[in-house]
Amino acid sequence: MTRPWHLVADIGGTNARYGVICAESGNLDQVCLHSVAQYPNFHDSLSHFLTEIRAQATYAVNPTHTCLGVASVPDTDEILFTNSSWRFTRRSVQDLLKDTHLSVINDFTAVGYAIPHLQPSDYIEIGGHG
Repeated sequence: MTRPWHLVADIGGTNARYGVICAESGNLDQVCLHSVAQYPNFHDSLSHFLTEIRAQATYAVNPTHTCLGVASVPDTDEILFTNSSWRFTRRSVQDLLKDTHLSVINDFTAVGYAIPHLQPSDYIEIGGHG
């Protein structure tokens, strides 16, 4: 039986990082890194990632929820990256992922959401105390 999952991604000008979150446990199960330079467009990168996940036959064909953190203004239908030639529309991603609930947020906002989940081993203190 395949497991439900959520797709999270950090898509910047240099790399696209995709993560598989197990919907049952909430744990980050897998991370995949793609170099933006190796893919002519976002859809090729995302399709390659999905092909890898589907080949494992561990997870459902499509994620139930998807959150893309993008190096762009996220509030438009067409997402144009500030530091690469990649672009996509919300509709095209929705068509690729079918029934997923899609959220597109700014990559800096995504970092803000992640901060409360960091463990002490995830960061180092810089500067002095007080």
